[in-house]
Amino acid sequence: MKITKRWLKKHNACKEGIDWFKAKNLTSIEHKELIKMLVEEGKIGWIWLLSHLLKGRSLVDFGCYCARLVLPIWEAEYPDNSTVRLCIEVAENPESTREELREAAKAAYRTARAAYWTARAAYWAAYAAYRAACCAGASATSAASWAVSQVAEDSYWAAKAAVWDVVEIEQKMIDKALELIEQPEVK
Repeated sequence: MKITKRWLKKHNACKEGIDWFKAKNLTSIEHKELIKMLVEEGKIGWIWLLSHLLKGRSLVDFGCYCARLVLPIWEAEYPDNSTVRLCIEVAENPESTREELREAAKAAYRTARAAYWTARAAYWAAYAAYRAACCAGASATSAASWAVSQVAEDSYWAAKAAVWDVVEIEQKMIDKALELIEQPEVK
């Protein structure tokens, strides 16, 4: 499918996206090429674009596929909480009623909010450890302060490894969406 400035405006693209499109001197570009450009430049707009190219059940299937990609992260952190898995299963089932979908979505939302605040707390705890290591590094003379700086360095490399996982997941998401776009619309 050809993407133009007019198409972007018609589909309510954000101002930054339209400005980026114009700055690239693009007048018309195939959707696959545009997605490739966005990904290469680290622009998250490819998700918005895909969500506007997919229709009906393909859009739902893509959302469920993306959720399933990161489900292991959730289940590793919360092995006794099946709310997210159940929500995905309800969404995947074309026979689910609106009420079932609404209830599953509400439960997943409440679960996500709780996890968000837990994750923020973990972030700030990790950041505090980083700050402590920086302070210790400024006057590090003891083995203890050296150990703290090593923990911070290990955390840094673990975070870098997690980014690699994100890139891999991102590529799987793109591949799946492109596969779904190529399929004829099922009514």
